[in-house]
Amino acid sequence: MKHFYALMVALFISSTVLSQDIKQGVSAPKNPDDIERSDALQVKPEYPGGINEFYKFVSKNFRTPEVDESMTAKIIVSFVVEKDGTLSTIKVVKDPGFGMGAEAVRVLKSCTAKWTPGMQNGKLVRASYMLPITLVLEADDVKEEEPTTKE
Repeated sequence: MKHFYALMVALFISSTVLSQDIKQGVSAPKNPDDIERSDALQVKPEYPGGINEFYKFVSKNFRTPEVDESMTAKIIVSFVVEKDGTLSTIKVVKDPGFGMGAEAVRVLKSCTAKWTPGMQNGKLVRASYMLPITLVLEADDVKEEEPTTKE
């Protein structure tokens, strides 16, 4: 009976500790190579200077395609911020076409600035990140005209 009582106390204490961890968003240790969702981390990955600086980098380096009609296009890319701050596993989740998805991948691969990696339970973790890129494109004003002939 004493063993049963001690076991019940131990289970109560451990369940109380675990429920506190869950309430605080702290998860149990996992495989160090697992990829965590960045929005669920205690410390989220961050570009040097913040997300606005990252958007400035993307804007400065993104080559917009020529389009016949004005449009707003949304590209969504996902990538992993590694423990050393580099980006890997860059993928296009939503591609509006016109080569914009490939261009977004090119720009992200060209990023040499290291991010501050995410942290969970005081340890650096690999973190997934979703990035929406919205482009407002104006139609090209240059139109080829048919040559005119005088008869």
